[in-house]
Amino acid sequence: MKRLALNGGAAVLAVQSSAPDLLACLEKPFQAFLLPPETPAQAELTVECGSAAPQPFTQPLIRRAGDRLLFEAPSYHGWLALESGQAWLSMPAVQPAAVDFLLRVVCAVLANQQDGLLLHAAGLLHRGQAWVFYGHSGSGKTTLARLSAGRAILNDDLVWLTPAAGTWAAHATPFWNPSQNAPQPGSALLGGLFALVKDSQHRLEPLPASRAAAGLMAALPLMAALPAWSSRLLAQVNRLCAQTPAWTLHFTKEDDSFWNLIDAAAS
Repeated sequence: MKRLALNGGAAVLAVQSSAPDLLACLEKPFQAFLLPPETPAQAELTVECGSAAPQPFTQPLIRRAGDRLLFEAPSYHGWLALESGQAWLSMPAVQPAAVDFLLRVVCAVLANQQDGLLLHAAGLLHRGQAWVFYGHSGSGKTTLARLSAGRAILNDDLVWLTPAAGTWAAHATPFWNPSQNAPQPGSALLGGLFALVKDSQHRLEPLPASRAAAGLMAALPLMAALPAWSSRLLAQVNRLCAQTPAWTLHFTKEDDSFWNLIDAAAS
């Protein structure tokens, strides 16, 4: 078997398979995050592939059985051992999207185990700090990232947050598709959180911690699949909001001058 190792955010992920076509398909989108193949990893995914014709990707049903999360879809199935980080996936055809999906779930689990969070959000670096923008699909995360020329994009879809001595740090994750902005490896201490609202003008409003927490809970990818984790995740979100300033950012698609508002609020 061949092995691929990558920087998943605040952990190293590894994928091993005897299907070279699968690893080749993964190497291209993950190129900027690849590590030497022998790098020790916090999670190891073994993938078994057949030679059948590819089938359309569908998200799996996820359920917990003891120490494992089970994944079941018409064209693949697998499991993740929550304590060891070992995972296994079987599919009749090369299906990179299924591997990508399972790796995202692995990151969410690892983040939770680190008392951190994997957020459906955009993260950008600006003046030495990370700034995280969250909202429902279509709220403008990718648009805002595209407007922010000259600033490194940690990701415009999934950002990994970890506690860091009374504050938080944001880490890039390797997941993206051609409709999004390519992420860049990196991390920085968190400067602020922003709930996004598309509007006719740029405007920034302070956001109470309770309202910020409610919006962030809706931005956690595994909430629906793992309701038993809700109390732990809520505690982590509340701590994040208590330690990090939050605003509602109203913005237009015209220019990036909303950064002037952010600079003024953060000073």
